[in-house]
Amino acid sequence: MIMDDYGNYSGHSIVLPLKAEAYEKFKKREMSDADFSADDLVNYKTQEKPVFFNYDITADCNDNLFYLAHDFLNFFRNIPHDSYEYCSYTMRYDSYSINEQLGLQLLWKDEVQQDELGLEYHPRFYTGNFKAYLSED
Repeated sequence: MIMDDYGNYSGHSIVLPLKAEAYEKFKKREMSDADFSADDLVNYKTQEKPVFFNYDITADCNDNLFYLAHDFLNFFRNIPHDSYEYCSYTMRYDSYSINEQLGLQLLWKDEVQQDELGLEYHPRFYTGNFKAYLSED
């Protein structure tokens, strides 16, 4: 979570370390992001291959989102790239290309949904790691 100079909320990022079983259920659509509970979480440091689920990231402006994304990616830079799995369930149209630029693979997408504003989007589930994005090459 980040705060501005006056102590006001400016943004947050929530990444949850999931049990492998919860991750497999999510991949198979047997579970949704609303179904996760504390019982589905683990200490990622005790896992052979931890799974990180991007639950939420938001900020009050693009500059603050940049700071959150920097810290977020810096965390993953310090983990061996093939030693973890990362996943993201997104319903924002602008997140699709960001996930693909980060090297994540689209695993599945739902049919088009439409909200009260008339915006159409496909909820999508991405998975992978940041090996290609964070490589020094």
